[in-house]
Amino acid sequence: MLAKLRVLGSALTAALPTGILFGILLRLNMRIIALARPEMASGFHWSSTLMIIMVGTGMTLASAIVYAIIGSRLPVRQVRRAAAYGAVNLLLFGAPFLLSNPSGELFGSQAAFGVPLFAAGFFLQGMAIAAFAGKVERWANSRQSGRFRLLQAAGIVLAIPALVMLGAIVYEYYTEMLPALRQLW
Repeated sequence: MLAKLRVLGSALTAALPTGILFGILLRLNMRIIALARPEMASGFHWSSTLMIIMVGTGMTLASAIVYAIIGSRLPVRQVRRAAAYGAVNLLLFGAPFLLSNPSGELFGSQAAFGVPLFAAGFFLQGMAIAAFAGKVERWANSRQSGRFRLLQAAGIVLAIPALVMLGAIVYEYYTEMLPALRQLW
C-alpha cells in the first residue's frame, strides 16, 4: 500500500510543474489561433490566463492519477514510456475534447492548425507527466527515507483535488461531450 502511495505521490508531484506548463501551452495555442484568425480573438486577460493555467494543472492532476494506475504496465525505457503515455493521454483526455468541441472554436478554417496544436499539447502533457514522474521516483530512491515520506504525503494531499478533477472530467464526458459527439455523428 505504501509503495502505491509513493507511486501516486510521484505522479501527482510531477503533475504540478507539468500542469503549469500545460496551462501555458494551452494559452499559447489559443494565442496562435487568435493571430491566425483574428475574428476569433476575444482579447487577452490576465484572469483568463490564470484560469487556463489552473484548468491545465487540474487536468494534469487527473491525468497523473491515470498514469499512477497504468504506469507499471507501460514500457520500461523512459522515452518509450513517455511516448506511450503521451498517446494514452491524447486518447483519454485529448480525443474527447477535440471530437466534441462544444463551442466550435476548433472547427472551420482554423481546424487545420488548431486541432494539431491542441492534440500535440495533450500528447506532450502525457509525455511530461511520465518523464517528470520518473525523475521524481529516481530522486526518492536515493535512500533517504524522508523523501519516501514526502512522496506519500504528496500522494495523500494531492489525491483529493486530482480525484475531484478526474470526477469532473468523467462527469463532463458523459453529460456534455458524449451528447455533443452524438449530435456530430
